[in-house]
Amino acid sequence: MATKFCMECAGEFIETVDICPDCGVELVDERPADRIESTGHREDGQVTYELHEWAVESRVMLQQLLESAGIRHAWSGTDLLASASLEPRIDLLVEQVEVTTLPTLDPELAKIAYDIEDWSDEQQTLLMHALDEVAIAYEFDLDGALVVLEENEERVEALLDRIEFPDALPVDDDPNRDATGDGDGDGDGDAEDAGRDSVDGLEAAEVMSDLFVAADRLQRNARDAEGVLTLVARADVAGQLRLPYGFSRPVWRDIVVQATTVKDLLEGTDSDDATIEEHAKVLRDTLRQYV
Repeated sequence: MATKFCMECAGEFIETVDICPDCGVELVDERPADRIESTGHREDGQVTYELHEWAVESRVMLQQLLESAGIRHAWSGTDLLASASLEPRIDLLVEQVEVTTLPTLDPELAKIAYDIEDWSDEQQTLLMHALDEVAIAYEFDLDGALVVLEENEERVEALLDRIEFPDALPVDDDPNRDATGDGDGDGDGDAEDAGRDSVDGLEAAEVMSDLFVAADRLQRNARDAEGVLTLVARADVAGQLRLPYGFSRPVWRDIVVQATTVKDLLEGTDSDDATIEEHAKVLRDTLRQYV
């Protein structure tokens, strides 16, 4: 026998029942995601979002965000159904999807696509949040592949690796650090780490300040001698620092990748000034909020 379901309490009823007797909301044909916690009984009805004009990848993105936020919902074809009490929260997610899927990539610039179809919903959601956090513009094509500007390839691949292989350990060039990261294993690891955290925090601030000044000079003149020398030297130091206090790993990794990219361009023999200045400007703009 066909049945219907309540969006609010997830109750199941026979097909002839249209309204949940407990919650007073209209029943739907599709079972809500049972693993999502109920928001409790309300009597303010149901809201419907007609999303037939959206691309498939946009609805997939919204589905991922709804699940990540723990919002009970159901789909009736391309229409999203949910309790009216959740409308303000859903409106924010709908707006986020619409902003994210706008054609933000310059059509004149080279692009690169990444197939993430096999990724879990959680991984894809983490990726979108990480890209937003480091201000990398992206789109999804009709096949659901992630599309970014080719100039951001190294930064994006660093994020992809971090999310796809979260248990991968970073290379540690310090011969005195043991496998636990507590120093040389002599029992004083906690005290040494506390001191090292303080030193690394101060050094990170100094490195970012120096990189900012160097990038500011290079965005105006790719051959500025002082800018070149400072950026090359401090980019190497940044790559050796531990994660500074107050920084998420994707953000710090992105700063290091950007600095290393400019350094590699400066040391390359076929890099043109315009490319160096463009990447230096991106690095400067990123660092500006931290120095």
